[in-house]
Amino acid sequence: MLTFPAPAKLNLFLHVVGRRQDGYHLLQTVFRFIDFSDQVSFSLRADGVIKLHNPTAGVPEDKDCVSAPLNC
Repeated sequence: MLTFPAPAKLNLFLHVVGRRQDGYHLLQTVFRFIDFSDQVSFSLRADGVIKLHNPTAGVPEDKDCVSAPLNC
């Protein structure tokens, strides 16, 4: 298992300035990293499937960008 810090950031401002053809938004932002982080752990599965161990309540697995990144 590999474990990495996922540092937090504080958005000082965030503006949506457009939308790309693939549906993602263009952003203008200024942020600061802060001295706080989560830990993210990864384990290699034999079947190659990406599986989230702690799903978000109310988010269907096929709509979750972690479990189904090609659908995002």
